[in-house]
Amino acid sequence: MRQNLLCSFLIFTALMFSLTASCQMTDPYNQPVELGQVSWYRNIEDAQLIAAKENKPILVLFQEVPGCSTCQNYGNNVLSNPIIVDIITHEFVPLAIYNNKGGADADVLKLYGEPSWNNPVLRVIKSDGKNLVTRHAGHYDTASLASYMKLALVAYRGSVPQYVDVLIEELLSDDKNVSEAYYSMYCFWTGEAKLGQVEGVISTSPGFMNGQEVVKVTYDNKQTNSGEISKLVKSDKFTFVTDPSKFRIDRDPQYYLKKSDYKYIALSPSQRTKVNSALAAGGDPDLYLSPTQRQWISKTKAQKDKSKMKPVYEMELQKSWKLCQQHFSML
Repeated sequence: MRQNLLCSFLIFTALMFSLTASCQMTDPYNQPVELGQVSWYRNIEDAQLIAAKENKPILVLFQEVPGCSTCQNYGNNVLSNPIIVDIITHEFVPLAIYNNKGGADADVLKLYGEPSWNNPVLRVIKSDGKNLVTRHAGHYDTASLASYMKLALVAYRGSVPQYVDVLIEELLSDDKNVSEAYYSMYCFWTGEAKLGQVEGVISTSPGFMNGQEVVKVTYDNKQTNSGEISKLVKSDKFTFVTDPSKFRIDRDPQYYLKKSDYKYIALSPSQRTKVNSALAAGGDPDLYLSPTQRQWISKTKAQKDKSKMKPVYEMELQKSWKLCQQHFSML
């Protein structure tokens, strides 16, 4: 009896492995622009198999391919944003359904009542094909997709990984919701590390003003305000500066990060702030890194000779991300 059960289990495992290995995905380096830089499954049964195996929700993109300018812009901008791509790739099973094709694509359109020849629409479904949250349509910007993904992940898991929370909150912070505050202190490196821990703080910059060491704080005013930040740092004797007109930035922003291996990997402004604070406090900086970034830092730490490596953490994210992809793919 036990032998039969073992044999059945081994056959089932081999079958699952075989099915998983046969699942085909698109090539992000050689695919229609409407799909962005995400590697997508193109068969719903494949996506459901992987979703059940990996315990992940399925992010379904209903997209016109080839498509109109809206569809192309969505692929070139939103679906090519490194943060969006990394979250989709690691937290979801990505599935692309063309809304202007027949066959299996048309069958899925009919199943979910989606119109043909339409602008991008997103759904998040479970491995059984049932909707997890309501469909996402009529919004073609990065912040809207970020918000939708967070909603879906909370519905599926009850929470989101810390790196997802930090990155999505950064994407959701637009110019209307971002404010600045300045604080003077005895040491701006210490101040930057302390202020970077405050919830709602997006980024910090150390500098000088009227002979004083000062930290510029950029924060999301939907989550906090200068009054709340001042209360939190009062015990550290940081002083709120009312006239920041003469602020001059220091050459060593994120001091603790700059002295570490993390300077060699692509980071968003929020990640730089949080990683710097974690390093200063003796915490775990990797909590704020995506799976791809964790692979990069692991490879970086393993390299004995870093003399030819160049810091990229201060670069614009899109540029630094590409440089890291090229560098680490050769290791």
